[in-house]
Amino acid sequence: LSFHFYPGFATQVSLEEMVKLARKQAAKFGPMPIFLSEFWGETEQEMANIMAQAGDAGVDAVTYWHYLDRTYTGEPGWYIYNAETLAKGTPVDDDGNINWEAWGEYVKTVFDETFVGGDITGAAGGTCNVLGLLPAVAPTSPPQTKAKPFHRGRWGR
Repeated sequence: LSFHFYPGFATQVSLEEMVKLARKQAAKFGPMPIFLSEFWGETEQEMANIMAQAGDAGVDAVTYWHYLDRTYTGEPGWYIYNAETLAKGTPVDDDGNINWEAWGEYVKTVFDETFVGGDITGAAGGTCNVLGLLPAVAPTSPPQTKAKPFHRGRWGR
């Protein structure tokens, strides 16, 4: 059973409680492993700590799903904007506001099938150093983030 953990803005329980809830749901389907497939921390170290804590809490598998080579994308997410788009700015800002000039340039790349993703559903925030930061001993509980709640129909920040 795959489950997510976004403390502070989508998950209102501790990681330990979330693991219990995931186990309870998985039991409805019979013996089944649980898989922490998405989670968020404010820093790379917080994300590494959550991975370690999940393992200590008995989660069968954990994936750092937001792995990203920012050098390759040139962006903080799984997308690459062309020069014409970036000349107008970014299509969508962190608060979900649309820059219509940049959006118009981005839409052209969608129609000509040259686009490489877009930061329109919370795709920003990726990094590539999390696995190297896994602690030998996990902290006792993950911090509650100060992340913004979902708003204006936008996922993420």
